[in-house]
Amino acid sequence: MVKKLNVKVTAEQMAIAHENGIHTNTVYARLKNGWELTKAITEPPKKLPQLAKLKRNEEGSLIAEQPKGRLRSLRLDQDLDDAVDKAIAESGLTMADWFSEIVRKNISSKKRKTA
Repeated sequence: MVKKLNVKVTAEQMAIAHENGIHTNTVYARLKNGWELTKAITEPPKKLPQLAKLKRNEEGSLIAEQPKGRLRSLRLDQDLDDAVDKAIAESGLTMADWFSEIVRKNISSKKRKTA
């Protein structure tokens, strides 16, 4: 279920977000997840060591060192979907970055167990 955003973000507010190191996509993801506007544009995103190593393009999207795989989608039960939305909001990451981080952690922990 896509949540409708009832908040308008002005150019000045977005400039504040950018000054605080918060990408446009992160601001809108936070607002969609119920964050107050002031918090969404002022609370710096959490820095994850694995993501900090990756480069970003001019728009702020992550650039992988390797070619990207195919786009995947999934459908979750509503209660699990709500829990995922909450976890993403609390992380300060975009949805794509959050899911990428979860997959990376899962695969790397499995590699450690088999080694």
